[in-house]
Amino acid sequence: MLLRAIELDPDFARALGALAECHAVRDFRYWVGGTDNEQVLGYARRALELDPGLPEPHLARSYIAMMAHDLPMLRDSVDWIMANDPDHPQTIEWASFAAMASGAYEVERLLPVLERAVEKFPDRYRSASNLSDCYTMLGRPIDAARTNTVALERLVDHIRRSPEDGHARSLLGVVMVREGKVEDGLAQNRRAEASTPDDARVWYNHVCALSLAQKTDEALAKFAARALELRSSRFDWPTHGDPDLANLRKHPGFQALLESMRASG
Repeated sequence: MLLRAIELDPDFARALGALAECHAVRDFRYWVGGTDNEQVLGYARRALELDPGLPEPHLARSYIAMMAHDLPMLRDSVDWIMANDPDHPQTIEWASFAAMASGAYEVERLLPVLERAVEKFPDRYRSASNLSDCYTMLGRPIDAARTNTVALERLVDHIRRSPEDGHARSLLGVVMVREGKVEDGLAQNRRAEASTPDDARVWYNHVCALSLAQKTDEALAKFAARALELRSSRFDWPTHGDPDLANLRKHPGFQALLESMRASG
């Protein structure tokens, strides 16, 4: 439909921005490869030329930048979103995750926007989880634990209403492991992955939960199975900043796997 809309009106800025976002987020969600980054950035660039106030092109740029580790583009896009789109919680959640995962963004700059989002949007569990991550990266464990409990409560309520939401259940597993409920949390991750096998975010959250649980051999095996299957350099980005993968990043096999994948193209 978006392509058809652009065929009918090549200067339809919102359609161009939505198309850029759709391609970028789809690529991250499924890690299927084949996305033409230059084409996506072209859609985003044209959309912003026509309407500089659109958030979707900036979100697309932030995800392309995260995957490609293009730090200037990531910083520019995330800064714009944080300054101009504070009342769109989904955009804030995606952009703040990209910024933290990059390992090269000043996360203290995310803090006021995430704190506001958690307070203003009481049903947004991802905002609370991202804020907990932000506190962790800033060395504020008490605040991180408090906010993780908020995320847990919101996730339990959401899954009670939407038990088929595999991504939310996978994030519940991560949050429960952070709470010290390791086996119960990992059970949620297994259940989520069994019900939603094609969503790479669910698989990724399972790796995060295993890393947090200090089951790094299992985390490495799970990460390697999918990374080797797709043979993609896109798997480089988790090495940079996600605090949930801190234990896995210390595993010598993890670095060796990444070096092997880079060498093989």
